Amino acid sequence: MLSSLFSADGTVSPSMRRRELMKSAAAGLLVTTASDAAPILSTELKFPTDFAWGVSTSALQIEGSLAADGRGPSIWDNVNGGVSRSPPEPAASHYRLWHEDIRLLQMLGVSAYRYSIAWPRLFPKASAPLNEAGLAFYDRLTDAVLSVGVEPWVCLHHWDLPEWVQQQGGWIRRDTVERFLEYARTVVRRLGDRVRHWIPLNEPNIVAYAGYGAGVWPPKLMNEEFFFDAVHHQNLAIGRLCRELRQPGWQVGPVLAFGPIRPASGDARDVAAAELQRLVLEDAFLGPILLGHYPEALKIRMAPLLADGDLGTIHRAADFIGINYYGPMYRRAWPGAPFSNDGNVKLEGSPVTDGKIVIDPEGLGEILRLLRDHYDNPPVVITENGAAFDENVQDAQIQDQNRIAYLRAHLQVANRELSTGSNLRGYFVWTLLDDWEWTSGYDLKYGLVHVNFETGDRRPKSSFDWYSSIIRSARD
Repeated sequence: MLSSLFSADGTVSPSMRRRELMKSAAAGLLVTTASDAAPILSTELKFPTDFAWGVSTSALQIEGSLAADGRGPSIWDNVNGGVSRSPPEPAASHYRLWHEDIRLLQMLGVSAYRYSIAWPRLFPKASAPLNEAGLAFYDRLTDAVLSVGVEPWVCLHHWDLPEWVQQQGGWIRRDTVERFLEYARTVVRRLGDRVRHWIPLNEPNIVAYAGYGAGVWPPKLMNEEFFFDAVHHQNLAIGRLCRELRQPGWQVGPVLAFGPIRPASGDARDVAAAELQRLVLEDAFLGPILLGHYPEALKIRMAPLLADGDLGTIHRAADFIGINYYGPMYRRAWPGAPFSNDGNVKLEGSPVTDGKIVIDPEGLGEILRLLRDHYDNPPVVITENGAAFDENVQDAQIQDQNRIAYLRAHLQVANRELSTGSNLRGYFVWTLLDDWEWTSGYDLKYGLVHVNFETGDRRPKSSFDWYSSIIRSARD
């Protein structure tokens, strides 16, 4: 329970500091200067007054300053191992320029900001104590987010596993759950007087698949057994932390990457390949989290990993499910390893983003209906939705009309599903800033704000003003 996370002397008030920060924001210590651009969305679309309008980032993708203030290495830092086209340094220089990014949040007018804590900044080595300088950065950042009237949504782990944790086995080891909980409790003890929304893990299904199954991302292990280890241990970490943080007024839930998984053709082998992919990327997580069991086809495989009480710990522990949606996946039969990425194919003739992701807003509707009709309609938040497109940065304002069209179409689908019973609570655009995009380095531009990676200069794009106008219209 939360009470066990705070110091016994009672010096931390779970509400006093938060109230003072929000009062400062309401008093107008910083003045909103968002553009008055007209909304480019049908006025017939209605969202609840308490709907969370947000934007998302992640620590490794924007912070840079990888050697600053005692930070240790993550499994993503070493580009020499073929991880990425370029290192996450300087990224968007957020560690140095965070004050500017807080001002951008205020200009944008979001009600919520999802950001992550870098585990390697807090615990850089296996034997090292807490790195106070690392935690102090997020302490200041959280105060600043609240000071402009924005609700913090804190993600405790967004892929950047400390290298020392991976050297001890990473998510294939059950005791990594304990290492994660020790780290998470440290963050919650410091920030829990101000933060009410917590995300234990970002996209554990992609971590398990790409990192331990297909072996295309760090830690680059291609092993079927390791894949299932990583699935269960991350599910267990989610369940245990969600239960530990159960507190009136708090919301705690995981974020999963979802998109329809479709066969590349009508061939029975392709249909079976798509079904297997859906089973391991979706059902292996939604089953235990929302239904209390692994899917029937996986029960024999998962049984050796289960200790007494595991499924009870995982089941219905989360207050919401976060969805990161970009587009569908197309899968074909492949004679090699079952989780090989070589079974993924691109659909010819469909519109795609610069990242070669098929643009399919209706796929978001499929996922929302799946959760509504087959998983008892849990509270859902779209925690990432966005697209990378080529942009002319020579314009006075970058006119990213393709991004506006993409976001508008997805919001229209989200609103339709909300009106037909989906338990949708919020929508977060990916992402605030152009950033370091994992294996793609700096090639893909997802931001509402352009970043010059050499100078750190920020320039809001036309989509920034558009999204700001949508938020203002939704509040009117």
